[in-house]
Amino acid sequence: MRQPMPVWQFIVGLLCACATQRPPTDSPVSAKPSPPMTLQDSVHTSRLDDASIYQPGDVRYMLQLKSVVQTTMGDSIPRVDSSRLIAILSAKYSLVPQSRFVQALVTTDSVTLWSFANAGIPAVILPNQSYSMNIDPLIGKITIGHDVRACTQENDDGPLHGDEITPSIPSGGAQFWVDSSTYSVCRGGVLFRFARVASYRRDTASAPPAGDSLARVFRTVDLVVAGTGSQWQQAVEVTGHGISVDTLMIHTKRLQLHSTSGAGRLELSFKSALRLQHFVQITTTRIGPRPTTR
Repeated sequence: MRQPMPVWQFIVGLLCACATQRPPTDSPVSAKPSPPMTLQDSVHTSRLDDASIYQPGDVRYMLQLKSVVQTTMGDSIPRVDSSRLIAILSAKYSLVPQSRFVQALVTTDSVTLWSFANAGIPAVILPNQSYSMNIDPLIGKITIGHDVRACTQENDDGPLHGDEITPSIPSGGAQFWVDSSTYSVCRGGVLFRFARVASYRRDTASAPPAGDSLARVFRTVDLVVAGTGSQWQQAVEVTGHGISVDTLMIHTKRLQLHSTSGAGRLELSFKSALRLQHFVQITTTRIGPRPTTR
């Protein structure tokens, strides 16, 4: 029988994706609406103006994620656990006939998790996953399809969401834009519900050197977390808040994501009838082109 996943381990990966994710049926969380994107918004934009990064074809990346989780309340001895995850992510984009929309299929491969809390535990190879999504390139809206199933310790969602390499980048040339979304993740028998607001800004302060084919986009994500489930053989309620900041580098010649790098901080509280625990997770993420094998 599969052993229950420790609390610290199923926290890993909750902040590793920051792009848009939206379930097909849930109502969106109330947030300030994004201002309409018009050509007037992009007077001082970079060379990425009016270009869609979701071009038909295949792209592959290497993801590296490092996470440190600290127990700040609830254990007799404060503990710090660290972990590292690497994965190969691939995306295949194709045009939807007679439509402006793009269909994407994202797959994971060689997903490996190391835990440094116990040196005797070997690396864990996690199952490969695939995610289907529809993209509106004009406004950068991404809708990911998800199977609906009960959240149990036997039905954990993987550490990745599918949108790590498909950021919300509109092709209209806006300098600023905001994207809000809601989604759910099952981890360790707890169903986490996230309300996420991502604020984007194109870097227009310094013009890129002549011949440079990369444009820079800054992204800040505010995350509110609530959840319910079962841990320690009792009902658990979860609340939390997180923020992440990262930089996206976009190829303006090949019109695709080049790399992403950033960091996030997530605070979570787990409350049950007999126990209260607080966790702080610090995550650093790097996504770049997959090294060429010889």
